[in-house]
Amino acid sequence: ESADGALRRMVEFGLNQLFHNKSLSYLHDREDTTYKIYLERVEQELSVICDRGFSKYFLTMKTIADKANEIQLTGPGRGSSAGSLVSYLLGITHVDPIKWGLMFERFLISDAVDFPDIDFDCSQNEQVKQLLIELWGEDCVVSISNWNTLQLSSLLKDISKFYGVPYKNVNDLTNVMLREAIPKIKEEMGIKAGILPSPPTFEQVLKYSSSLQNFISEYPQIKEHINNLFRQVKSASRHAGGVVIGEDLPSHMPLIYSGGIRQTPWSEGQNVRHLEPLGFIKFDILGIGTLRMIENAIELVLKKQLSKKPTFGEIKEFYNNNLHPDVIDFDNQNVYEDIFHKGNFIGVFQFAEEPMQKFTIAAKPKSLIDLSVLTSIFRPGPLSANVNNDYLTVREDPTQIKYIHPIVKEVLEPSYGFLIFQEQISLLANKLGKNISLDEANLLRKV
Repeated sequence: ESADGALRRMVEFGLNQLFHNKSLSYLHDREDTTYKIYLERVEQELSVICDRGFSKYFLTMKTIADKANEIQLTGPGRGSSAGSLVSYLLGITHVDPIKWGLMFERFLISDAVDFPDIDFDCSQNEQVKQLLIELWGEDCVVSISNWNTLQLSSLLKDISKFYGVPYKNVNDLTNVMLREAIPKIKEEMGIKAGILPSPPTFEQVLKYSSSLQNFISEYPQIKEHINNLFRQVKSASRHAGGVVIGEDLPSHMPLIYSGGIRQTPWSEGQNVRHLEPLGFIKFDILGIGTLRMIENAIELVLKKQLSKKPTFGEIKEFYNNNLHPDVIDFDNQNVYEDIFHKGNFIGVFQFAEEPMQKFTIAAKPKSLIDLSVLTSIFRPGPLSANVNNDYLTVREDPTQIKYIHPIVKEVLEPSYGFLIFQEQISLLANKLGKNISLDEANLLRKV
């Protein structure tokens, strides 16, 4: 059986299982338009996946998900991969992208060169990695290295200590130098909102921080060491969840040992791209404390009900019947009022910080889309552009919103006229533009 054939068989099996699930009230009989919508989306996605040679990647991800689901709770789906119906039907994600209007084009497009990137959340990732090593062998599953570099603040402190500079002097400097420099660096680069595309260089901070200029004038010997050592590699560590999976990896890369663990000699992350250009795909298997908490909470509930320690199978059954995204009632207003309006936020993922809690209480969310909007706004870029206050204003009085076109209203009404989600950029381009496909609209989003 070819990889393409195996993937198609498993996806078709998942689709039939989905439409035989009588408890999913939003699905109907196979003959009606709903089934056709799902079938067309499956064909579209499989066409892109198979044409680009990624069938083995999805089969591997399915195996990772299946192994993890045998022993622990896994996350519903994170980032753009949740827009893939294929991922949902394979059990890699648990969020139906058709039901929630998520776009596959945000995840993969036909004529791009980037690899798929699925962040897979589970309650204890080291257990999952061990299962994969037992399944495929230690030559086929290897952790990814992180190379830690010397950063400006810690380097200033270390070199100052070597020269006997009083700790208070250097600590006072490191507390203020970036606050002094970054606004002026942004101004020079024409950045009006958001964060810098990369951390500032020593030269940039020295140019715009008067505190650093005074410090270097007083201790000139420190400058030469900073020039030589800044951003040099300090130590090796391991990526929190990244592994490379492939046939006989020692014959393709010189593996290294760090702390007794075998790992790659190269990194892969937001700022570093070593593995992908060499043809290796990173698999992110991330341990999430919130999932452990949910697992433990269910165990305590069942322990009371059963008067004995429950098996993981019983924990999973409880989760699937009561907490799976397909069965939760997301319109239950009691939850929004008791938790998000009254501020009972303890243990709620992404609502732990006090400023976020105040913003949420003021906004009084009433739907899952509202919660998504709030967590999207509460980031450095939108906050620096004052979007949070503008959003609260129109929530109180939606009549203030002016839509320039009915299509704009259709796309932006769920977020009260604000362009909040990246998918909204693609949808606006696709619906307003003449003959602009969703693939092309996604390229515009990236630009």
